[in-house]
Amino acid sequence: MKSKYRKKYFFENNIKNRILFSILSLIIAIFILIATAFNIIINRYIENDAINQINKALGIIQKVDDYQIPKDNIREKLDDLDNKNNDVSWFDFLRDIQRKVRMAQENSEAEAIIVDSYYNMIFPNTNCYMQNIEYLEKICEVMKRNDIKLGNQTVQKISTKYGVQYVASININKTVNTNIDSDKYIVLSVEISDSLRLINTINIFLLLIMFVIGLCAIFVSRKISDNIASPIEELSEFAESIGRGNFKNREFDFDDVELQELADVMNKSATYLEKDSREKTVFFQNVSHELRTPLMSINGYAEAIKYKIMQPEEAIEIIIKESENLKDMIEDLIYISKMDSDMQVLKKETYDLREVLSECISRKKIIADDKNIEIVCDFSKDSVEFECDWKEISKAFLNIIGNCIRYAKSRVDISCKKDKDGSIEIIIQDDGNGINIDEKDKIFDRFYKGDGGNHGIGLSIALAVIEAHGGSIKADNREDSKGAIFFIKF
Repeated sequence: MKSKYRKKYFFENNIKNRILFSILSLIIAIFILIATAFNIIINRYIENDAINQINKALGIIQKVDDYQIPKDNIREKLDDLDNKNNDVSWFDFLRDIQRKVRMAQENSEAEAIIVDSYYNMIFPNTNCYMQNIEYLEKICEVMKRNDIKLGNQTVQKISTKYGVQYVASININKTVNTNIDSDKYIVLSVEISDSLRLINTINIFLLLIMFVIGLCAIFVSRKISDNIASPIEELSEFAESIGRGNFKNREFDFDDVELQELADVMNKSATYLEKDSREKTVFFQNVSHELRTPLMSINGYAEAIKYKIMQPEEAIEIIIKESENLKDMIEDLIYISKMDSDMQVLKKETYDLREVLSECISRKKIIADDKNIEIVCDFSKDSVEFECDWKEISKAFLNIIGNCIRYAKSRVDISCKKDKDGSIEIIIQDDGNGINIDEKDKIFDRFYKGDGGNHGIGLSIALAVIEAHGGSIKADNREDSKGAIFFIKF
C-alpha cells in the first residue's frame, strides 16, 4: 500500500495530528480561560481588599470617640510638628491625635504617615527605627510626582521601586472634630506587592501544570489516534485489494465497535462483489452461448440457400423466426443492462392493475388458444389502483403469464385484489408439473432455464421490474401439487 511507504511529516493533515492539535488546542483554550478568569477575579479581589482596608482605616481615624483633645491646645500641637527635633511634641501628638492612627493601623493593614502640603514626611521621622523610612519617603515622592491631590480621601494606585500600593489621604483637622484649618495630612497606604508576587507564582504553577497536561495529552492523543489510524490503514489496504479484484474475506479484531462494524460491512461488500463478478462472468458466457445459437442457425440456413441445398421459401421462414428470437433476446439484454445501471427511469402514474392484467391477458390469448390453454381471471370488484409504469409492469406480468402458459396443461388462473391494509396481492398459477425442488431458488436467476425454458431471462426481468416498483415476488408449487404458483405483492 502506497500510504505505508509515504514519508510522514509532523504537520501532515492526518488523523493523528488532527486529534493531537484538537486536544492541545482545547487544553490551551481552557487554560487561557481559567488563567484569565483567575487573574481578573484575584486582582479584583486584591484591589477591593486594599480599598476596603484604606476605607476602614479612614473610618477609624474619622470616628470620634470619648477622648477629645482640648481645642485651645490643637493649634499649638500642630505647629510643634514643624519642629522635627522636638521629640516631646512628636510623642505628645502621638499620644493625643495619633491615637486614631494607631487604632487604624492595628485594625487594618494600612500604613499611616503624616505629610505637609509639600509632600514632605513629618511623621515618622528618621529617629523612628521601627519603620522603613526610605520606603515611606518613596511613597511621598511618587505621590508628588503623580500630582495626587492631598486630603480628598480618594483611593488611588501607585507604583514604586518597592512595589505597588494603594494610597489615600485625609486632612488632620477632620480627625480631631474641629474646624481649624491645617496643612498637615495623614496618608494611608496598603502594600499589594506580596499578593501580586503570589499571583505570579500561581500563574507559573499553572503554566507548569499546563505543560505536564500537554505532555500527557500528546501521549493520550497518540495512543487514541493509533487505535483509530491503524485499523483505518488496514481497512484501506483491504479496500485496495478489493479494487484489484481480490474478494477474499479477512479477519479483523478491532476494539472499537464502529471500526469492527465497518470491517464486517467491507467483508460483506467483498462477498457481494465476488458474487456479482461471478454472475457477470456467467452472464457473458450465457449471452455468448444464447446469441451464438440463433446466429449459427441463421448462418446455416443462409448458406443452405446460397448453395441451393434448401428452398429459399422454407429457409427464409426459419431465418425470420430466429431473427425475431435474436431481436427479443437483445432487447431483453439491453433492458437488464439498463435496470442494473439504474438507467431505466420509471414513468409512474396511477393505474388500475386489473386493466393492466387484462391487457396482458389479451396479448397472450392467441398463444394460449394455440395451446388450448384457458386463462381464468378472478379480479376484485373494487378498483386496484397502483402507481406504476404501465409499460414496465406489463413486461413483468407478460413474462410471468407467458411462463405459466408454457408449462400449463389446460389452465392458467390469475387473481388480483387489494387487502384491508392497503397492500395489493396478485396470484398467477398454472396446472402444469410444478417447479422442481432444486429449481425453486434458481428460477429468477439470469439465464437459468428449466425444462422447456426459452432464454432464461424472462423471470429475472419480472423480478427486477417488480422490485423497482417496491414489490416482491415469490414462486412455489401449489398445495395440490398441480402446477406452479407466483405470489406478487405491492
